[in-house]
Amino acid sequence: MRRAGARCTRLMRRLALDRNELRRTSDRIEGWCTLALIIAFVPLAVLSASAAVSLVHAGLVKQQREPLRQVTATLVQAAPAGQGVPGSAVFWAAARWTVGGSTHLGAVQVVPGTRAGATVQIWVDAAGNVQPAPPTAAQVTGRVLLVEVTTPLGVALGLWLAWYALRLVLDRRRLTSWAEDWSSFGTSRTR
Repeated sequence: MRRAGARCTRLMRRLALDRNELRRTSDRIEGWCTLALIIAFVPLAVLSASAAVSLVHAGLVKQQREPLRQVTATLVQAAPAGQGVPGSAVFWAAARWTVGGSTHLGAVQVVPGTRAGATVQIWVDAAGNVQPAPPTAAQVTGRVLLVEVTTPLGVALGLWLAWYALRLVLDRRRLTSWAEDWSSFGTSRTR
């Protein structure tokens, strides 16, 4: 019990919320704002994370449900040979494919060095336009988890920036007040 009281006292002193007569008004403002930002973190992080997760999940599920189909495209031009590790880069090359009896021509992603006449599998919509592959269940889970982890970090960064801006404003006021007090002290001591 005594330890908890000592911790509370130290916390109040650190936040400048104790009854110290030497505390300036700006110190008390900073303490109360710091306490408010600390308390606001948890609900803001939970609300923003849940909103972001639901938006991302809904968008990814919508992508999964789009009526896409996989077709075979034949390259019209060769992809340039890549530098470095084979298969590490992706290039765009012109290709031709058929959907519903009509032939389409467009750019598709291929690995470096793919020759003209080679076939690649692409995803297309009902109109025959190239689309990204629908996300797998593992990709949906990974992206949702990433958003779930990074959103509270973004909230923490935003609150820290707000606290830092408050400190800059209060420090500027403190310095101005200190300069005024110092100048009045200097004029009263000289003839």
